[in-house]
Amino acid sequence: MIDRQIDFYWKNRDELGRKYDGKFIVISEDLSIDQFPSVEEAYRFGEKTWGVGNFIIQECHKEPRVVTVPQYLKVVLG
Repeated sequence: MIDRQIDFYWKNRDELGRKYDGKFIVISEDLSIDQFPSVEEAYRFGEKTWGVGNFIIQECHKEPRVVTVPQYLKVVLG
């Protein structure tokens, strides 16, 4: 599966961000890295080269990005 690629990304996130700032990277099963200017190009490459489910795509940045996800309260009335 892709657990190995995810672990690799998180352990090397800062270095990858500096090296591939503003790019999308494909991390394959053997932990090789390829860079692309768009997520579409990265996906096409990964699908063709490694097959769906055998790679991850990550957008890299020198500075960490913060994403805010709103919380919603679901009330179920019975």
